[in-house]
Amino acid sequence: MRYLTKEWYDLCQRTGLHFGMRAHKGAGQKDEALYLRLYKRKEQQFIKKENEIYNVDPRFMLDVDGSVFIPADKFLSDDEICDEDKIVYEMPSEEKERIYKLIEKYDSRGPFDVNECRIKFSFITTI
Repeated sequence: MRYLTKEWYDLCQRTGLHFGMRAHKGAGQKDEALYLRLYKRKEQQFIKKENEIYNVDPRFMLDVDGSVFIPADKFLSDDEICDEDKIVYEMPSEEKERIYKLIEKYDSRGPFDVNECRIKFSFITTI
């Protein structure tokens, strides 16, 4: 049996199928200005997405603690929902500690680094 190599796996991680790459109508002829314009546009989209991810505050994960859940079959049926059917979620203490550590990291992190993001984008787009 043949196993896939680490190099193949790394290459698959860099292919960037999630970038929405497609053939541009001007790609029939070599045009460096067109390439640079499209590259800059995709780079700006990537930076914007990474910045949004970077700015997600982990405090939202604590909102689930104490939430009331109802089983889907009871919810979808027209039956009356009793107090016995309701489930109150209590977050385990280990999970709360993990979230508090994430919050601490979030509060002590530095500003978003655009240059590092550009390097990451250029690494992902090169094959």
